[in-house]
Amino acid sequence: MAKQIGILVDSFLKEIRKTDWKRQNMINREWPTVVGDKITAQTRISGIKQNILQVEVKSSVFLHDLNFKKNRILQKLQEKFPQERIRDIFFFTGR
Repeated sequence: MAKQIGILVDSFLKEIRKTDWKRQNMINREWPTVVGDKITAQTRISGIKQNILQVEVKSSVFLHDLNFKKNRILQKLQEKFPQERIRDIFFFTGR
């Protein structure tokens, strides 16, 4: 019984990861349309967790600038992808 539950949980988690990857890939394809070439060149979508889009930024200076543009970018994403229910964007500097 425990083994069957483990198999079901594993299958469920794989499906969630696959769904998250599909969501991220769909948004990634449209990212340049949403934010433009300048921002696209300085950013990389790293994931979606709990409906928060996580975006890696190349520099802290650009990160600061993006935080001022965050609400406008979020609104565009929500309009373009209402089914994704993105509720926030988390910008962070890359390593």
